[in-house]
Amino acid sequence: GVQWMLDLFRSDLCPLLNGKPKLFFLQACRGEKMDRGSSVAYDDSDSSGANQREASVQMSDDEYYQHVINQNYDDADGIKRVAPSASHADIFVGYATVPGYVSWRNSQNGSWFIQAIVKVFRMYSNREDLLSMMTKVNALVSKTFQSSSGANKAVPSQSTQLTKKFYFPNPNVRP
Repeated sequence: GVQWMLDLFRSDLCPLLNGKPKLFFLQACRGEKMDRGSSVAYDDSDSSGANQREASVQMSDDEYYQHVINQNYDDADGIKRVAPSASHADIFVGYATVPGYVSWRNSQNGSWFIQAIVKVFRMYSNREDLLSMMTKVNALVSKTFQSSSGANKAVPSQSTQLTKKFYFPNPNVRP
């Protein structure tokens, strides 16, 4: 597994990265199974309920907690920590496939996962957070890519302990 590598970046072992997002994108097989896919009718519309006002979750009257939860990573440097965070917090791992399955690549264009990340991040990184983009990567890989025989599919997988939304810095905006 990759846990030994991730452990090197825990905040108790690497305190200078405490509170900072640590992102890993792993293009590798995670087993030998092959996903034959299935024929499923699906709705392309956004299932997040964008057309409906989502119910807001009411927290306690602790305004500071509410403030911290709503912060984005690009705002995090201005927040003074009053309590230590969990040592495994703020780690994101994007895997090319789910546990037990092979990951795929095109011999000319490269891996399906990396192709999808590049395409999605180029289109959306200036306005969407990481997890929203990874959902798009999952959809792109699972719905558009297939092996040359047409018999195999794949879907990426993520493991996240992020504590805030993560946005990539916009290179067109100066700090």
